Amino acid sequence: MMLSGVMLLVFQSFHFAVTVTHKAKLNGYGAWLLEKAVPTKGKQLSFDLTHVLIFAIVACLFAMNFDFTVVKKRKKKHRGIDADDTDDDDDNDDNDDDVPASKAAADASE
Repeated sequence: MMLSGVMLLVFQSFHFAVTVTHKAKLNGYGAWLLEKAVPTKGKQLSFDLTHVLIFAIVACLFAMNFDFTVVKKRKKKHRGIDADDTDDDDDNDDNDDDVPASKAAADASE
């Protein structure tokens, strides 16, 4: 929550710098674009605890990763296929990718 509050404060400073302080340097186009993207009353962007909480919840939701392999295993289990057997697993002993090439060449020459 503290991180989301700090990020909103940084964005507020960025908004003020673009729309008020450096408006002439950006030829007005950057300020116009930011004002259209983030509509505010006047030139001041303000936020309160509600905004911080909503931003914290959204950041937490984006930070969570969904594991799609769980869904694949459930579908295979539902169809009657063993969940541990996958089509893309190479269980062949002929192809050892973790063995260095020099050792594989030495084994082949013996």
